[in-house]
Amino acid sequence: MIKIKLFSTLLIITIFVWSCRDINDKSAGQTNHTMKIVRFQDLSYIHFDGQKIDGYFPITDVDDNETDLKTIVSKSKIVLRIKEEHCPSCVDFILNQLNKIEDKENAVVLYAHSSRRTIKLKWLNEKLTLPVFIANRDFDVMFKGGEALKPYLFVLGPDMKVSCFHFPDEGNEELMKLYVTSILARILKGNI
Repeated sequence: MIKIKLFSTLLIITIFVWSCRDINDKSAGQTNHTMKIVRFQDLSYIHFDGQKIDGYFPITDVDDNETDLKTIVSKSKIVLRIKEEHCPSCVDFILNQLNKIEDKENAVVLYAHSSRRTIKLKWLNEKLTLPVFIANRDFDVMFKGGEALKPYLFVLGPDMKVSCFHFPDEGNEELMKLYVTSILARILKGNI
């Protein structure tokens, strides 16, 4: 009886593993976009989606003018959150990719950095035209569930609800472009 149960269990596990392998082999050869969209989110951060954050959170521009999130997000925007200690090449990759979008009004950078001057110089030297604001480290405390250790993108709606978290892979221009174009299309249609 024990041998039959053991054999049945092993058989079920083998069939399951084999079928997963077969599905993965088939999906690896596909090039349709629906398969890639699944990769947008790092599943360990999926719990961030749907959270609401404080619209009155204070931010300042590089000229030291203070405002709040609600003021700059009158419609949904792609937000890039970066910090001074994040990997410089990762930050540069994402900034350069975002800087290619035509409607810069649909994106904003929230930087945690100790020097406004450094940010101004970076924007000048690298010809970045993205709107940038300083958002101190307390910004990350608003997300229940942890703090990201690398730069990330998300959509922030006018209701201050966050969605579409994405942790770009440095150098993966195709996936970054897919994320940005998909999200921008949804923003322009009013679907986010």
